[in-house]
Amino acid sequence: MAWLKQTAPGPKAVSATEANIVAFVLSALKGKWPDGSWTPVAVVEDGLDIASVKAGDELRLTADRIRTDAGKSEADVFATIPGRLLKKGARIRTAEDGTVTVTGRVDGGAWTMAVRPIADGDRRWLDLVSLKKARR
Repeated sequence: MAWLKQTAPGPKAVSATEANIVAFVLSALKGKWPDGSWTPVAVVEDGLDIASVKAGDELRLTADRIRTDAGKSEADVFATIPGRLLKKGARIRTAEDGTVTVTGRVDGGAWTMAVRPIADGDRRWLDLVSLKKARR
């Protein structure tokens, strides 16, 4: 945890490249990243009309979420779909527990992503809770 706090990003939200996200996912599946470590997969742009999610918020994917939800064949999904969902005019709903659900179509498929807004002092980000493709 001490290492993670020392390597926290600066005040400006960033997003890793898709290749870096895939590398992070594959490394996390092999156990090379501890629980709680994360990579930024997207930055929220203007145009989302929801109080708990603001333009500039960083969407983070944690190593423990990857180990819980992903398989090796899905590494590229975590690298591409979350950011594209946030940019494609998806539907956004907030649940009573504060979790935000983002749904939309990306590359011909229907996707649902759940994120949890987190505030820690001056820092705000979104924790990627789940990502699922709708079954036909």
